[in-house]
Amino acid sequence: MTPEITEKSLENIIYQSLIQDSQYSPGNSTDYHRTYCLDIPKLSQFLHNTQPEKLTEISNYYGTNWETKLYERLHRQIQEKSIVNILRQGIKTGETRLELYYKLPTSRLNRDTIQNYQKNIFSVTRQLKYKEKHNLSLDLVIFINGLPVITFELKNQLTGQNFQDAINQYKNDRHPRELLFQFKRCLVHFALDTNEVWMTTKLDGKNTKFLPFNQGKKSNSALPFPDTAGNPPQPQPHQNRLFVERNFSQRNSQQHHRKLRSTHRIGK
Repeated sequence: MTPEITEKSLENIIYQSLIQDSQYSPGNSTDYHRTYCLDIPKLSQFLHNTQPEKLTEISNYYGTNWETKLYERLHRQIQEKSIVNILRQGIKTGETRLELYYKLPTSRLNRDTIQNYQKNIFSVTRQLKYKEKHNLSLDLVIFINGLPVITFELKNQLTGQNFQDAINQYKNDRHPRELLFQFKRCLVHFALDTNEVWMTTKLDGKNTKFLPFNQGKKSNSALPFPDTAGNPPQPQPHQNRLFVERNFSQRNSQQHHRKLRSTHRIGK
């Protein structure tokens, strides 16, 4: 089988698109802390680059092992309030409030807000090992400032599998009690192949509900709007690269995350 039609090829195309075209930072599976569900180096880098004075306050507040205590605090806050809330509002430790994400400013007049937004760290990790005991991994995971927000399972029709197999993998092999897959821990989980994209905001075993996340396509090129399911054909070897470029460029990220926040009601 030629390498161009393997599942790894699709994974690599999407990964390289995020790195090269959308300026994501490459992540490393070994940096993922399974207890806290965090990419510790990326989180630490973001906090030290943006809020060093606040980290000094927190280290004085906690004392010994202050970083571990901060990660524990963040972990509990995400469990209680959801990743959406934490990204929007940050967390408070003692009298100190930490920002975990800087929004894209609506105006370019405020240079500080622009610089803060540019310090956000968008990263993507391949083959994230979320459970070491059984060597279980995800194809791709997107992080914002060290916090996992989006997971991907990828399939390729040319190897005899499609998005439905990715959906079945989420339903049967990704246990909703696992920390990374608990409701509100991530924004969304994507199952996709070279043609179609499906998504869910809540994993619930065999009861998980996936919805299409496709553009639609025209059965006749003369039609003004798409009238059938799926995505329009593209010249790329794997056309869902356009799905990545359209939804996950840093320029479009805030609009995309706003859209995902509105769809987060699916699992409620």
